[in-house]
Amino acid sequence: MSLEFELPLFSFIFIIVLNIVYFSRRNMKLIENKLYEVILASSMIAAFVDTILHINGATNSYEQIIAHYLPFANFCNKFIITFLIIIFSSLFIYTMIITYPKVKENSKRIFKTVGLINLIFIIVLLFTKIEVVKVGEVTNIAGSTPLVGYVSVAFYLFLSLIVSLINIKKIDRRYLIIFIIVVIQIIGVVVTKAVPGIIIYDVILALLCYIMFFTIENPDLKVIRELSDAKKKAEKYVNEKEIFSFNMSQKIKDPITDIDRLCDELQDTDDIDELKAGIKDIKLSSSKIMYLVSDTLSGASSGSFDIKEEEYNVSNLFASVNQYIKTKSLKYNVNYYDSKYNKDVFVIGDNLKIKQVVCSFALNLIKLLEGQSLTLDASAYNKKGNVIVSFKYIIPDINITLEELNKNEEIDKYENLDFDNISLSKLKKIVNLLDGYIEINKIDDNKIQITINFEQKESIIQSKDSIKFISDYENQSKGKPSILIVDDDEEIIKNINRYKYDIIEAKNGEDCLNMIREGQTFNLIILDENLDKLDTLTVFNKLNAIDNFNIPVIYAGSIPNEESINDLLEDGFTDVLLKPLKQREVDEIINKYIK
Repeated sequence: MSLEFELPLFSFIFIIVLNIVYFSRRNMKLIENKLYEVILASSMIAAFVDTILHINGATNSYEQIIAHYLPFANFCNKFIITFLIIIFSSLFIYTMIITYPKVKENSKRIFKTVGLINLIFIIVLLFTKIEVVKVGEVTNIAGSTPLVGYVSVAFYLFLSLIVSLINIKKIDRRYLIIFIIVVIQIIGVVVTKAVPGIIIYDVILALLCYIMFFTIENPDLKVIRELSDAKKKAEKYVNEKEIFSFNMSQKIKDPITDIDRLCDELQDTDDIDELKAGIKDIKLSSSKIMYLVSDTLSGASSGSFDIKEEEYNVSNLFASVNQYIKTKSLKYNVNYYDSKYNKDVFVIGDNLKIKQVVCSFALNLIKLLEGQSLTLDASAYNKKGNVIVSFKYIIPDINITLEELNKNEEIDKYENLDFDNISLSKLKKIVNLLDGYIEINKIDDNKIQITINFEQKESIIQSKDSIKFISDYENQSKGKPSILIVDDDEEIIKNINRYKYDIIEAKNGEDCLNMIREGQTFNLIILDENLDKLDTLTVFNKLNAIDNFNIPVIYAGSIPNEESINDLLEDGFTDVLLKPLKQREVDEIINKYIK
């Protein structure tokens, strides 16, 4: 096998491998990626044609090529140069886009400009002369055709290099490809002069593709999804000690101040009645301290309670709480007044549990306030690097005391709690577990204010690139039909086209239920037969118990017979997906329920 044949063949094989690796994973639909895809595909086509051309050159003599294959050789060489123009013009556009954000925002202009220049190069190329010459033992080309190729490649490489050097102070690894390719091209010229007849542009193309693969900002969507999840779980236990100290210092300050003041007032009095009243107040403040210490400590022991750390918009939480209280107030003939809070504030915490607790607490109050009024003042404010999400209920004085909230009641499993009939003391314990606390203050002789504060982590991402990728991922998912897959071993997920659908994963039934209760919507839900925590049928029944739930639910499992399938359909499942899964059947089921 001659060197003339080996270099193009091995380069072609390497480029094919890279194409398979790249296109087998799901990539972000960024302009940079699209340009890289053009370079990859064009390099593979150019390498393939060059391999065919050199097979012909290696198996036929120079005289045979001139006599029988000259038109074929001329066409193949011009075809290859056309793709070289496309490859290096794409590299130039890539350089412009990563350097100038405004170019990326208005990319159509540069595509049109470069497209026009390429058209001029190609038209000139069509009318150029090409000669097939023999150099040593190999055939090569000469004439004005290869000159057009050299000029076009040099033109775009020169422009890319100039743009990179202008941006030298902000240069990063993405520009590495420009400098390496320039160096490789220079080396290529030297090698060609030293070894006449050798053609190494296939090797250069392969190196270009591989270097760009490792330098382009090109994460696949699995990484982006993991990054998005990591974003939602950011800073999960980092500030526990700070929260504990903050809660302790803030909550016990007032009762300690009251005790100190009462002691000052009583130390010089001889009035027995005043002493008795003072001792009673001191005891009350002491009880309040005991309550607050218990409150904070119980809040710190949240390890046994399944608390989600997810990003949410406080404004959306306030809106849903407000709507719930408004509905319940009408039912129980309570005059309800709410404050408006429309500022978007993103925090990290358990949005669903906070909503359930706050709404349930409000329902307890509403049941006691029939014919009276309730005002909710909801707000969010920064404090010591965190965000306090605050709900203030202003109600007539109905003698709610700290002792009533501090009754020693055990909390059942969260999924077994009935939030329509739960006691205030149990709600108080859940508030503590959610990094929250409750305060009761008298406003005047007729009104009291009950405040529920939750300390939440502010949603922060350090890397601007991470924000960009997550934003691109979320924008990319808009408009796609969404499918919720509840499957802990991802067997189902592997059989669904991620390009066509937005796939959302839930590891167990509880996560699935929380997503639906939070108001997330999907076009289809697929439940695996084996789920952790809650079995599949229980999850399905709980889904159907949620108000206005009308999403098709598919059961996926190993079904022994037709009778079992009918039983599942009678239970209410929309359809059944049989295991072991077959791609055709998965596609048919999804297409049936997602139009």
